[in-house]
Amino acid sequence: MASQDELSKEVQTYNDHVSEWGGHEGEYVLIRGTRVVGFFEGYEEALSHGYSEFGVVPFLVKKILPEPRVIQVSRLAAPHIVR
Repeated sequence: MASQDELSKEVQTYNDHVSEWGGHEGEYVLIRGTRVVGFFEGYEEALSHGYSEFGVVPFLVKKILPEPRVIQVSRLAAPHIVR
């Protein structure tokens, strides 16, 4: 298994481009270095394509998820308990 350092380019490429991939939400992206290789319906399909194209070297297969919503909460706010 590749270490986090070995996949730093791939993770950065994912983070740099994920906001552009709204039409691929729920799919898996295959990234090698800074190259976005393609989008796949399933993890196994993306992984198999990666091994076929690159062999046993580090590459990233990651599910494209919606951007997380950030909720800001002030610690000064009084809790509201619903009963």
